[in-house]
Amino acid sequence: MRYPTSKEIELIERKRKVKYPPSFKNSLTKLPDIYEEVKAIYPHAEFISTISQFDHGKYLGVTPKNDLIPFFLVHQTDFIDYHCFKHSSANSEYKVVVFAGDAIVFEWTNFDAWVCWSKKKALDI
Repeated sequence: MRYPTSKEIELIERKRKVKYPPSFKNSLTKLPDIYEEVKAIYPHAEFISTISQFDHGKYLGVTPKNDLIPFFLVHQTDFIDYHCFKHSSANSEYKVVVFAGDAIVFEWTNFDAWVCWSKKKALDI
């Protein structure tokens, strides 16, 4: 699994006129620490690190215009789940949601909650 660098995230922010939450940007160097947990839950997944990955879900409505800033793609057999920040959240630590098919199917209060859930879920596997 490849992890985005701060320069890659800054480029996405600048080109797509979005802001990732501070907890995500501050965690970029720590993503390898949660690799095993994330890989156990999502064996076919990737963190977004390029503009083309960021734009991948736009035909489904996964766009900042629709309140979604993608950061993680989970490749399923016939579709992709988009883990996104919901940028209309009340504070700078945006909610994390999973957009699957045509709807939001799961939600966490912020990125740190998503990381905690991932670690706990990995223990259950």
